[in-house]
Amino acid sequence: MKHMIITGASRGLGQALVKALAYGNFVLHCIARTDMGPLAASVKGRVGDIRTHSYDLTRCEEITDLMETIFSEIEEPEFIGLINNAAALTPVGPFGKIDSKKLSEAVSLNLSAPLILMNEFVRLSSSFLCDKRILNISSGAGKHPYYGWSAYCSSKAGLDMATRVFAEEQKEKKEKDRVKILSLSPGIVDTDMQKLIRKQPRENFIYVGKFIEFHKSGALQDPDMVAEKIKEILFLDFFPDGEILDIREL
Repeated sequence: MKHMIITGASRGLGQALVKALAYGNFVLHCIARTDMGPLAASVKGRVGDIRTHSYDLTRCEEITDLMETIFSEIEEPEFIGLINNAAALTPVGPFGKIDSKKLSEAVSLNLSAPLILMNEFVRLSSSFLCDKRILNISSGAGKHPYYGWSAYCSSKAGLDMATRVFAEEQKEKKEKDRVKILSLSPGIVDTDMQKLIRKQPRENFIYVGKFIEFHKSGALQDPDMVAEKIKEILFLDFFPDGEILDIREL
């Protein structure tokens, strides 16, 4: 069987990825804070199995237990993957005007949790001799500063750097033991995050008008189409290991 772990699986791009990967002999291990019952029911007949884990990834101290639970369900895999998709835009606003607790929670979800998941993935998958890949969902915000997006920009930049460090470490391993990794920006996708951006007051996010125009002009990409393209990239024979890429350039 092929096993895929997907975070933020209940909505947006994460939900679209679940639907795109729901075929054949895949076992999907879905992590999200909200109910995934209807999603699981909608794909159950098309996929080997789907297993849902209701979990808040800001609780970083228990992620090790979560991953051990998931890997206890994996036997003789031909493929194991991890998609770090879960992320939060908020809090939005300039330094000095944002809630420090929410700032900490955002960094935990966007950066600390993916790093711990990557760490546990390497540790727990080390005994399996199969193709192993990690896909980190990045953002252009990790490369360009946006007024009011301190948590989001900083954490996405950190995730890109973690991807580079991870790839450097894996170069030291034999091919059969290596975990391949890619950081991929999906572009501007029509999700709830975009709705949240458009609702921001200008004093918190001075570029809000630009994102309203993206929506009006039809520039937002359909999440299902983006998920299909991500699926193609994820299973390329010549997987772009260690790269930091933008899906719009591929």
